[in-house]
Amino acid sequence: MKFHHKSKNCLLILFALSALTHFAYFGYPAQTVFDEVYFGRFASDYITGDYYFDQHPPLGKLIISGFGHLSGISSDGTDYSKIGDAYSNKLYLWYRFLPTLAGTLLPLVVFLLTLRLKFSRGVSFLAGLLIVFENSLLVQSRMISLDSMLLLFGFSSLWLYLSHRQSRGRLKIAYLVASAITAALAFNMKWTGLSFLGLILLTELWTAATTIVGIRRALKGAFLKAALYLSVGLAIYAAGFAIHFALLPHSGQGDAFMTPSFQKTLAGNQYAGDSNIKPLGLFGKFLELNKEMYEANATMNATHPYSSKWYTWPTMARPIYYWEGNNSGDPSTPHSYIYYLGNPVIYWSGGAVTLGLILYWLWMTASRRSSAFSDDDWRRLSFIVVGFLANFLPFVLIGRVMFLYHYEAALAFSVFAIAFFLDSFGPKIKKVAIVVIISSAFAAFLYFSPLTYGTPLSDLALNQRMWFSNWR
Repeated sequence: MKFHHKSKNCLLILFALSALTHFAYFGYPAQTVFDEVYFGRFASDYITGDYYFDQHPPLGKLIISGFGHLSGISSDGTDYSKIGDAYSNKLYLWYRFLPTLAGTLLPLVVFLLTLRLKFSRGVSFLAGLLIVFENSLLVQSRMISLDSMLLLFGFSSLWLYLSHRQSRGRLKIAYLVASAITAALAFNMKWTGLSFLGLILLTELWTAATTIVGIRRALKGAFLKAALYLSVGLAIYAAGFAIHFALLPHSGQGDAFMTPSFQKTLAGNQYAGDSNIKPLGLFGKFLELNKEMYEANATMNATHPYSSKWYTWPTMARPIYYWEGNNSGDPSTPHSYIYYLGNPVIYWSGGAVTLGLILYWLWMTASRRSSAFSDDDWRRLSFIVVGFLANFLPFVLIGRVMFLYHYEAALAFSVFAIAFFLDSFGPKIKKVAIVVIISSAFAAFLYFSPLTYGTPLSDLALNQRMWFSNWR
């Protein structure tokens, strides 16, 4: 992909702004924040070798823990039992680094992806900036979590796939293989990352099915690519579990989820010396753990005061209270708060534009009318609509407790919808609209940034930012 010097400048600006927003106050607070009670402990379990259970694939935790191992800290004395626990050493900084780096790089990938979608440079830059100034994405990337890495790998796979389609020669193959690897990595963070692979395969099959000349060859190529994606994905998925089992040989807090035959393979377990129980092999452990992961995702019925329903996410009806601190210990001094609260300008404008485009797309598709858009515009619109729905509608079928952060991938597609909408304007109106949206988004980002970074707020200042009662 040959870059105009202006595109290179856009990348440099996006990287500088993204690095500044993501690494400002890096490491603060030095306490357990929200889901770090799980992911921090899971990462540290690879140090002790104590078996744990999680409903997500292990690769993300393996990567975080492996990077933390570079710190030279061989043990982690942090309890991780509750939000607000103080970290006992600097290992948590290493655990937080990769999610923060992934969040830093995501706006660059979004810019490159929108260029590949053949948006103008201006709206592509706008899309990257909106990701930079999206408070909820920023919050999630600054803690020990998998979501920012999932988004980075997922959207990288889309960018690499489109690069494959628009390239020739050896580079074309390299892009395809790289796309298959990153799509697999997204799925290995959380199963919801499968949506990116699904979007790629749907695009490939739709392209082949609508080919007028050489449809058999096109379909054959599509199936060969699907086989590549699936085989690479399965290989990486299986390798992650093999490493997971090798690094967790001891009995631990996850034993209770597994059968006696599984537990017999863990040193120190109550069944380890029972000669009447036959231990599972590696493949048997792989199958049992995946079965338990599926059942945990399907049957988790625990409630949470900050959970939310899928249909409320575009309106940001229920943000998540992540952490509260008071460094001075004096109750009369301002407290610090971290909320998973998005940028209202981005959430609400993205939701409104996306809804309008979806309704238009559905109407035009169902009525088989001729769209006012060009063929390229219609393909871009279809990519955005299907991408949004693929990352949003599956949650309709999930009965377990869910949170606003499950909307992150769909939120990014709503940013693409904003870019698509603005790109349909004339040059003068487009420039004015870009300036207005960026200025508004940046102002909202600054206003809500104390709840993003956890800087002190008085009760009055906190109440001023709680625009609705269900935000508390």
